Amino acid sequence: MKTFASLFSGGGGADLGAIAAELTHLWGIEQNPNIAEVYRQNIGTCHNIDILDADPASLDRPDWIHASPPCQSFSAANAKKGEKDNDIKLARKVAEFIEILQPEYFSLENVRAYRESRAFQIIVEALNANGYHCNTEVINAANYGVPQSRERLFLIAYKGDFRWGWTPFTGNTKHMGWYEAIADLLPLANKTEKINKSHFANLPVPVCAHIKSGVCVAVETIGKRSDRQPIITYHYEPIWTIRALSDEHWWKFRWFAYGLTGLSTIEMAARLQSFPDWYKFPSKKALAGTIIGNSVPPLMMQKIIESTINYV
Repeated sequence: MKTFASLFSGGGGADLGAIAAELTHLWGIEQNPNIAEVYRQNIGTCHNIDILDADPASLDRPDWIHASPPCQSFSAANAKKGEKDNDIKLARKVAEFIEILQPEYFSLENVRAYRESRAFQIIVEALNANGYHCNTEVINAANYGVPQSRERLFLIAYKGDFRWGWTPFTGNTKHMGWYEAIADLLPLANKTEKINKSHFANLPVPVCAHIKSGVCVAVETIGKRSDRQPIITYHYEPIWTIRALSDEHWWKFRWFAYGLTGLSTIEMAARLQSFPDWYKFPSKKALAGTIIGNSVPPLMMQKIIESTINYV
């Protein structure tokens, strides 16, 4: 059975996908001690260390290494975005892991803009120099069955005897809507209440009409976007991208369904990111929201691994 390890592991979304794809988990590396502890409780071995201080030669060699370097410098949500010296240092460390451990497979996930960075070039150059064949795509998690529209850059590299062209798994082109994913959780949400006129404030008239007629709707009204037009998502659509920023409310939204309304919960956000229900999140909601928003959707990672291994 093939083995798996991750860099910049977070709460282990990529690792959960690998485990679901029947890879054996070896280790993760996560700098934040609180997140590393959550990872250990749910998945297993996690080295709580700055990756720049890690020694690849001291770790067991996995068949597959995944990396999700910090994306803050490249995120469209960051007003001060721009590549930093630390991004270059981290990329060189990833290259060191590749050169020393020589996994059969390597994958990387990040925001779209990371593709244009020097950091990304450093990693690709290391892969090419060590005999890997690479394919890079911008893919949407919704195409993998995740009930969330989440576009991310994904790189897959394979160290084999032939040049290959990885085609992302698309499966059934019918997307899962947010309501189908969390319908069983809605009645359990705190402060669920009957819809009244006050809930329609700042909503477009057509949306209000749909809600009154019984259509299920999710509305993003909380956080820094509250001064703009809210994002509206109907029951049959994947939810918008769930992100993790400093404000604990970024994962929250208001839902309307069958005469009731309420705010989303951590359990709902986790389901929309395709975390398994058994995963135990910390009681501090800001930390739980950070883990969810920064994660690779486990279901997407599972299907990418399965399609990749089956391809080669």
